[in-house]
Amino acid sequence: MFAFTKKVRAMSNLLKNPTLQGFTLGRYFTEADGRVGAIENPLDWEFIAYPKHHEDPERIPQSLHREPGFEIAAVYRSWEAGYVQRNVALQPGRYLARAVFRPDIAFPDANVYLDAVTWRFVMEGGGALAEQDWQMTQKGEYKHQEELHFVFQVNAPLTLNYYFMARSIYAGNSCDLDIYELTLTPVAGDYGGASVPTLGVAAAPVQAQPTASSGSMGGGGSMGGASSIGSVTPQTRALSGKSLEQVLTAEDVQVIVAGLRAMNQVTNNATVLTGMERLAQALEKLL
Repeated sequence: MFAFTKKVRAMSNLLKNPTLQGFTLGRYFTEADGRVGAIENPLDWEFIAYPKHHEDPERIPQSLHREPGFEIAAVYRSWEAGYVQRNVALQPGRYLARAVFRPDIAFPDANVYLDAVTWRFVMEGGGALAEQDWQMTQKGEYKHQEELHFVFQVNAPLTLNYYFMARSIYAGNSCDLDIYELTLTPVAGDYGGASVPTLGVAAAPVQAQPTASSGSMGGGGSMGGASSIGSVTPQTRALSGKSLEQVLTAEDVQVIVAGLRAMNQVTNNATVLTGMERLAQALEKLL
């Protein structure tokens, strides 16, 4: 069914159940209008969904087993959801994450928006994230099988949480995102170019201390539209010497997150929506 290259076929996949076979029932959910949906989990995987409709937190996509693979089904709603496999043990080296899927997207009129539904990989491990920018279809139209690749570096032994995520910022479409295969394979140290997102502790170069008129900001390399969040430990301090946990209480975080998401309900700017939601999700990790 899949057109694999010999090089990819020969690689050793590190994930369990890469073709998302079998399932367990997670739960049923009921939306405010009475519609009932189902969340099924592939064996060795977990479906996760972030509610986007604060007036109805159960207005989320369904996760349904198919032959082959699994499907995220979302009808006329904004959403973000995907599948995670947790606790994948990795040694130092370079890795390729790969997804094979088919986005079947329909619109209520003749207009087709190729940025309506997007997808990406997120890798979490060693107290940091390596994540892609959201990617749109590379086929020029929907309803074709696609592949998504993401290369990243691991610099120390760690336990990885592997996420394949998709989203629709706008509600004006119906989506059946059929996912056929999710893999993780070790690759050569030069695969993907000289600079790729990194997880794990790396040997830090000696740097001059910033003066009163200068500052420093850590940065990560990128490849193919990917972005990297470096290894930021909980001991990171502001110039005042205080940590974020010392400045904000749990109540403060909840109020700020609620305010950010309330603002999302009154703006149609996609960049603002994405930025405020990303900030809200980051702050929620403090709770």
